[in-house]
Amino acid sequence: MVYILLWIDPYGFERPEDFDYASYEEFFSTYLVILTRRAIKWSKLLTGSSRVQKSMKVKRYIRKGVPFEHRARVWMGVSGAQAQMEQNPGYYHRLLQGEQNDSLEEAIRTELLGMNFIAGYLLLITKNEEESFWLLDALIGRILPDYYSPAMLGLKTDQEVLGELVRMKMPAVADLLEGHGVLWTLVVSRWFICLFIDILPVEKIFSEPGSLSMTTVTKLRERCRAKLLTQG
Repeated sequence: MVYILLWIDPYGFERPEDFDYASYEEFFSTYLVILTRRAIKWSKLLTGSSRVQKSMKVKRYIRKGVPFEHRARVWMGVSGAQAQMEQNPGYYHRLLQGEQNDSLEEAIRTELLGMNFIAGYLLLITKNEEESFWLLDALIGRILPDYYSPAMLGLKTDQEVLGELVRMKMPAVADLLEGHGVLWTLVVSRWFICLFIDILPVEKIFSEPGSLSMTTVTKLRERCRAKLLTQG
C-alpha cells in the first residue's frame, strides 16, 4: 500500500515526527493480508442484502474487526441507528434549523470532552453528519446510557470490571500497579471515556468481547456495580 510510506495516515492526519515507519511497514505488510481476507469475507456476506442481518456469523465477523469500507453500513445496521434514522426522517436537520441555545453549546464544548473523539471518529467513518448523529444517539441513548450521565455509573462499573479481569488474568500487572500505588481508574478512565478510539486498532472499535461470554461479563458488571453503589 502506498500510504504506508507517506507522512499522512489513511484518515488524513499528519503522522508525528517520531513515527516509526520501519516498524509500521513491517507490521502492516503482514496485517494487510489479514485485513484483505476479512474484507473479502465481509463483501460476500453483504452482497445482495440492503440491510445487515444480525446472526452468529455477523457477530463472529464483528469480533474479528469490520473493514473500513463496510464499517459505516455495519455499525448503522447492528446498532439500530439506521432504523432510528428511517423512523425519524428529517429530525436531525430540523434540530440544526431550530433555535440556538448558547448555554447548551458552551456545556457541550466544555463538559463533553470525551465525546469529541467519538463524534470525530464517527464522522471519519460515515462521512455523513446525519448518520454520525444517529450512531452517537445509539451509543449514548441505548448502548451506553449511563456512561455520560452525571454519575457516570456505567463507565465506573466497566472500569471496575476491567480491574477485576486484570487481577484474574494478569495478576502480575495488578500487583505492579498496586505496589506503586497507582490508581487503576487514573490509568484507564480516558480509555473508557473515549471508548478506546485512540487505544485499540480502529477496526476493533465498538466490537463485542470475544474471549469471555456475555453471561460472565454481565455477572462481573453486576458485582462491580453493586460494589460502587455501596461506596456511595
